[in-house]
Amino acid sequence: NCLQGNAAALNQQQQRHCTDCQRTFARFGPRRRRLCCLCSCNFCASCLAIVARAGRVQLGTKRPLLAAQPSLLPLSSQSFWSVLACRRCQILSNPNFTFADLVSLGAANLRWFLQFVQVDYGDDDIQGDRRQDGDAETSRLANIIIEHFGPNSDAATQAVQIQQSQAKQRQPPNELVTSLSQIDSQSQLDGLSIKEVKHLLAKNRVDYRGCIERSELLDRLRRLWLEHSASRLAVERDSVHNDDLCKICMDATVDCVLLECGHMVACVACGKRCAECPVCRQNVVRVVRTFKS
Repeated sequence: NCLQGNAAALNQQQQRHCTDCQRTFARFGPRRRRLCCLCSCNFCASCLAIVARAGRVQLGTKRPLLAAQPSLLPLSSQSFWSVLACRRCQILSNPNFTFADLVSLGAANLRWFLQFVQVDYGDDDIQGDRRQDGDAETSRLANIIIEHFGPNSDAATQAVQIQQSQAKQRQPPNELVTSLSQIDSQSQLDGLSIKEVKHLLAKNRVDYRGCIERSELLDRLRRLWLEHSASRLAVERDSVHNDDLCKICMDATVDCVLLECGHMVACVACGKRCAECPVCRQNVVRVVRTFKS
């Protein structure tokens, strides 16, 4: 019981002081106690800084901190993008740390990191050398860390592969073709899926009911695309008569009929937005695409 009481008292005494500056914690102000999010050690508020998670790795594992997809995160999770980190974690979580950065931490912090990642650094063999030359001990520990976790180490290579695989997973899938203007040639029509073909036909008010085979759908889409390309080319060359231009936008040819009145005064894009016929003011029930023979 006495040993347990002494251990608890020692632990409580260590928690009263900052791990970095060794100052006693205060209840308020810059010396209040805070926890480093990377090493889980106690520091005062003045010894911690808010750093972005992007581009940083977990201590000793080289796994990226920013591993989840932003689209899957709730809007209220602002803490996901940044963390509170101490000075040594700011350097050790950076995959591009240098020898000078490690030396600036000192031998005590380097020994703590090697113990944290469970890497043997031969502490029993250099007790005498550490008392004689602290700079040599710091350089030796820094070289061990660079050998295991430096840019040219196996762990770093594995980390790069992990980041590349996660980047490929975050890449958006190929965008679906949702407009006729996205198609440049007839050869692209054969590569479209059934979903894309039906979407283009329905968007341009082409009835495809009764089409069972893929070839039948592609025939209607091919005729639609040829008609669309010819009309756009005619408009660009200014070779369309004013009577054949859409009376609403004057930027496309008349290629639909408004039902039930039967007037042909607009293009498909404008006809879909009409609640009433612009000629007779009759309610538009539906818009049907027309083709010139």
